[in-house]
Amino acid sequence: MAKRRHEEVVKASNNPKQNSDDSEMDSDDNEMDIVNVDFDFFDFKQVDFHAVKRLLIQTFGEDHELFELSELTELIIKQNLVGTTVKVTGEDDPYAFLTVLNITELAETAVFKQISKYLLDKSSKNMKANMKLKEILSPNVSQDVGFIINERLTNMPAQVVPPMLKMLFEEIQWAIDDKERYNFEWYIMLSPIYREIAPTSEQLQHEEILPNQLQKDNSSKKPRTSEKAFYFHPEEEFIEPFAEYMFDFRFSKYKRAADSRNSFTDFGLLPLRRCFIIHKSQMLPIYNKLESLFKP
Repeated sequence: MAKRRHEEVVKASNNPKQNSDDSEMDSDDNEMDIVNVDFDFFDFKQVDFHAVKRLLIQTFGEDHELFELSELTELIIKQNLVGTTVKVTGEDDPYAFLTVLNITELAETAVFKQISKYLLDKSSKNMKANMKLKEILSPNVSQDVGFIINERLTNMPAQVVPPMLKMLFEEIQWAIDDKERYNFEWYIMLSPIYREIAPTSEQLQHEEILPNQLQKDNSSKKPRTSEKAFYFHPEEEFIEPFAEYMFDFRFSKYKRAADSRNSFTDFGLLPLRRCFIIHKSQMLPIYNKLESLFKP
């Protein structure tokens, strides 16, 4: 049985029919289909293993092979006390999930040894964040630290996040009431982001580009990366102001050419990860913000 049900209205545009009558084409352009999709919220089940593991590959991107994701998937599914999956009515596989794991309690597992070392390495250029991670990931730390995983398929709307977050808070409190170790002082969360990359001079020589598309300095073969980061998960842009520490990093095993052009723009996309370190006092304000912005 689903623990809760949520109905989401998704609007999809029809392709306009070709017609010699311009007014009729305009009318077709404005037509919208209303598709009712029922999302059911479930506890994790063993049958979810492969779908959850596939979503975890998204979480860690090109570096996913550096981690024991099978072990992490088992830890997520077996903890039972907290966490939610989202499934479309009639489907077996989760389309999204949100959970939190106790890094402190699970520090000796292979996967969290890998994650801790990875985050310490990736934060090395951000002294404040690195020092904080060394403190809260220390074997001698007296306060528990939660690792939040918020993952979903690309076409899932952000509106599923506030209900999952509300359920997560409720389940954390129930677990604390049962004397379980879910009273986290700090939370760590990875967010998928990307930056745009300008085409190189070699690309410009082989393609016709308008003058206003040229960069001021296109003589270098090295692609120029935009300073502005964009979020794949729109709700996580609004989590950023509540994070006490934050740092971005590139994948260690990034294989694709970073200066490749995509289908929609003259810029390529460089996928990155952003790590948030959030104090527990900010979690309720985060929920209130997301609930106001992405109310179902």
